[in-house]
Amino acid sequence: MIKRGLRWATLVLLFGLVGASLGAANADDHGNTPLTATPIAADGELITGCIEPAGDIDYFLFGAVGGRRYLIQTSHLTPEMDTLIYLFGTDGQTILAVDDNSGGGRASKIEWSCPASGAYFVMVRHAQATTGTGCCGLTVSAAQADDHGDDPLSATPISTDGSPIAGYIEVPGDVDYFLFSAEANWSYLLATEQLSAEMDTLLTLYAPDGRTVLAEDDNSGGGRASRLAWAAPASGTYFVAVRHADPNGTGGYALTVKKTGYGDDYGNSPATAVAVPTDGTALAGRIEVPGDVDFFSFSAKAEAKYTIATSDLSSEMDTFLTLYGPDGRTVLAEDDNSGGGRASRLEWSCPASGTYFVSVRHARPDGTGAYTLTISAVLQLREVGSFKPSGYALDVWVEGQFAYLVVGVFGLLVVYVSDPASPKEVGSHSTRGYARSIEVQGRYAYRADRGGGLVILDISDPTRPEEVATFNTPGSAQDVAVHGRYAYIADNQGGLQIVDISSPTSPKGVGSWSTRGYAEGVYLSGRYAYISTGDAGLEIVDISDPAKPAGVGWVDLLGESHAAWVNGNYAYVASGYRGVEIVDISDPANPREVGSYDTPGEVSGLFMRGGYLYVADYGAGLLVLSLADPAAPRPVAMLDTPGSAVSVFVTDEYAYVADREGGLRIIELM
Repeated sequence: MIKRGLRWATLVLLFGLVGASLGAANADDHGNTPLTATPIAADGELITGCIEPAGDIDYFLFGAVGGRRYLIQTSHLTPEMDTLIYLFGTDGQTILAVDDNSGGGRASKIEWSCPASGAYFVMVRHAQATTGTGCCGLTVSAAQADDHGDDPLSATPISTDGSPIAGYIEVPGDVDYFLFSAEANWSYLLATEQLSAEMDTLLTLYAPDGRTVLAEDDNSGGGRASRLAWAAPASGTYFVAVRHADPNGTGGYALTVKKTGYGDDYGNSPATAVAVPTDGTALAGRIEVPGDVDFFSFSAKAEAKYTIATSDLSSEMDTFLTLYGPDGRTVLAEDDNSGGGRASRLEWSCPASGTYFVSVRHARPDGTGAYTLTISAVLQLREVGSFKPSGYALDVWVEGQFAYLVVGVFGLLVVYVSDPASPKEVGSHSTRGYARSIEVQGRYAYRADRGGGLVILDISDPTRPEEVATFNTPGSAQDVAVHGRYAYIADNQGGLQIVDISSPTSPKGVGSWSTRGYAEGVYLSGRYAYISTGDAGLEIVDISDPAKPAGVGWVDLLGESHAAWVNGNYAYVASGYRGVEIVDISDPANPREVGSYDTPGEVSGLFMRGGYLYVADYGAGLLVLSLADPAAPRPVAMLDTPGSAVSVFVTDEYAYVADREGGLRIIELM
């Protein structure tokens, strides 16, 4: 029999009646095992029971929320009663607490903080286990005292090993503060778990001042739980607050803070090395924590020379460089301070082509700091072969084992370059005009023939180029660029001419644009054509609709614009005696010159590959500029040619120069 919320007088009367009745019937009011336990609410309501025959025990179960404190006590004892209570875990076997007389007189009381939400068990018996009988009331109630402080000053410390600490939002508007120590650049995972049914956590991470919010999360932990992944910017004590996402909500939770590793910018082993170019591109790095090491990989060629250096060191940094062989283990070279001050520098000649590794660490085991790494190939140019035609070599395109050489009045010559030291002519096609430039796409070659317009050749058999069509332009075809189904022609006084070549045997004009000056060169990038217009500078034309090209911007330059090459936000312009002029095209409607490089000759042709700009510098030959700093090219190699370098085409291993009087020059890149 169960009675709740009765006054003492009524209880005494009822206990007497129930005791007599149950004694006569020898019946049990509550189960003697966890499996037969009587549920009891944890809201302070009273449930009565009797230890009917001597040796009887009564089991009860109640739901508890992790982080909340509970008061379990007996009261309203009949004269012969002396309670002893046990608190068991969720398995019904593990004893969590035992009490006899802490409730005053012969009553019992247990104060307990719930470690995790679940169903727990209470067992009541007489203190005289084999002889005692009697009746009592039992209550289980949640304490309303705040378990964790409401501000940074009263924050509860929490470890960063991932151990959970239970908490409870006792009343609407309550907030629980915790503090933990974090190390600079290490990553931490903050999460709530074990939420009670009514709980919805909101996590807020604060800086060491306890006010500045660094991060916040509601439900990234799944369901109503929260989760924050964060890297500490500096060592110190940080604060985390847990509140209910609903200002009127309450409930329990567990909080964990786990140190998961440091925010590493580069891998710590050859297997996780970051590949870097060898064109002098600056790469910023940081030794985040003591003992950190950053690994990089790069491709090197046999007999080539390389400079590996650190620079721009932070005040606390002292770099130490190590160069490893292709196995990632064999140390080839090391350096501490050869770069000047605390910077490092290695000069190295590659013994065999392959992938090599570089590591950067602090010279002191306990050091940290920032640095910049550059790996620069000391580019060497060596002429290995040449081909001298009868006329002037004006342009060249290389496809596979063949170089397609434009030779003015003689048209097109096909040169077999499988052996760069012994190039030989294997095919040709004469011109009715004056061959000026060429581009090869698939089985077709597209030749700008000045007064002869556009000539389309089938080169499926390179030894026998076959003319399949011509397209007469209104001006003088100086240059051609092909993309998709269209050919774009820099047509001198005819401006930009756009030809549909989807059927190469039947080219059709679809659009044109009158340029400010005479169009000499055309370069395609994205939706724009960049037109070099001699003394009128560089003009940008929107070709997204080839039938309706539209000018969007132009920039006047000091030199004469012969050709251009676009990379990222910059256009590099071959500007004759003014060298290479650099134009910022990030806003195509407002291009502006941002720099230049004054070459020793007169620039007429450009080609970019692998972070280098190869410059056909007329009488000065071939010049190579590093674009590690895109706005400030720097020279890395130069080779004089016997004629006048007007155009250049570059592959992985060779530069092919159309050298006007000197014919085709084949230059090895070492």
